[in-house]
Amino acid sequence: RKVFCLAGTWKDDPMAMERSVWFRVGTNGTLFAESDDNVADTSADTGVRLGTADTAIYRIDTTDLGTIRFYKDGSDITPTGTSFPYTGSGANAQMQPFFGVYKSGGTWVATLDTDFARLWQKRS
Repeated sequence: RKVFCLAGTWKDDPMAMERSVWFRVGTNGTLFAESDDNVADTSADTGVRLGTADTAIYRIDTTDLGTIRFYKDGSDITPTGTSFPYTGSGANAQMQPFFGVYKSGGTWVATLDTDFARLWQKRS
């Protein structure tokens, strides 16, 4: 599994983390949008399929935590009909940048190349 964007407390298996707002690459390059605020865990297929050599700019807009939006190369790819609210507060709102590949077995090599990450937040 490949995941990238924001996550809470570290777990060996990223899918066991209680807090996250990220993209997850599933089997055959299926790109999922996901949010988990330790109460509601939401995941949906964006309809985007990634190739092994794809390069793109991914963005997650959490300006409105009631309706988180997911973007690839400036296009909104938030799954239609799926709401991604994040109601966590206090410790459940604390996250950090996270980029990772998790492999539970097998002999294949998994890679995730990240050029850079930018994060913005309001000061108030």
